[in-house]
Amino acid sequence: MIRSIRKTPLMRLSFQTFVLMVSLANTFAQTGTTVRNGRESALSALKQELLELERELVEYRMTEKEEPKSANSFPLILKTSKPNITPSNRDTNQAESIHSLRTDLNAIENGLTTFKGTETDNFPGVKPDTEVITVRRKQVVLKHKPSKYFLFVNPGIAFSQDREFKLSSGDKAILGTHNGLDLSIAFGRQFGSWSIGPEIGFRQIGYSNFILPSISILENATGDSTSYSFALYGGRDFSITHFWKLHGGVSLGVASRHETVTVLGSQIADDGPRFQGSIRLALEYDFSKLCSAHLGYRFSYVDDLRGFDSMPIHQAQIGMRFRL
Repeated sequence: MIRSIRKTPLMRLSFQTFVLMVSLANTFAQTGTTVRNGRESALSALKQELLELERELVEYRMTEKEEPKSANSFPLILKTSKPNITPSNRDTNQAESIHSLRTDLNAIENGLTTFKGTETDNFPGVKPDTEVITVRRKQVVLKHKPSKYFLFVNPGIAFSQDREFKLSSGDKAILGTHNGLDLSIAFGRQFGSWSIGPEIGFRQIGYSNFILPSISILENATGDSTSYSFALYGGRDFSITHFWKLHGGVSLGVASRHETVTVLGSQIADDGPRFQGSIRLALEYDFSKLCSAHLGYRFSYVDDLRGFDSMPIHQAQIGMRFRL
């Protein structure tokens, strides 16, 4: 294209031609019905053609600097001792055409340089390939890798109502109780929101007095009811928010029950394995991806042990869950 211009210098390659080319590219980029791949291919071809034009312009400018000035060329500054000599009309028109052509070529070169440095996604009318989605800070949540194992540590306080004890004479005495201690540890496998594994526990509730209603006797008593338990624990998590969840659990197993009561210098003792079951409900808060704290309630039932009746026990627990 540039060589053709050199052969016919009177033909002008106006800057409007370059503006028209860029406008056509802009119109093509704004067309929404064209498939993205076709649009990108057309823009790439147009950019390649413009780069080729730039290369030819550079070669032309280098050649122009190397070639000596011809006799027909018109000097920019005419230094002569004859001030009355003026160039002919032909030379004047030729010089004006060359000057105009040089101006247009400089403008095209500047436009090509600007276009070359412009990315396709910043080109007017071209939509970026990646859609930017702005979200609020509270909505950004980093989801950690699910844990495979869990460890529950549940200390608490145990409450039990007064108990009945059947004497050998057939009379029934009432054993007054006071608050006791409770500790259970469960560990096992985590399957999503489900937890299953073994649980071991310790519980101790003290006795405070001995009442025999048939003869209206009230005596102070000492001793306690101690249980060591082993059970299978299963639970499930119910999400409330990202940090808060509700956990429900059930355990079924056996408890080694030890009963000791001392009243009026006489001691009554018994022990043996008994069935134990419990249900649990706790509110948990995750303060890290590996640990959470919970506050919960648990109801346990231990079967009767010969003269000692069954034990319904209420427990208030506060503890920790560790994810491994």
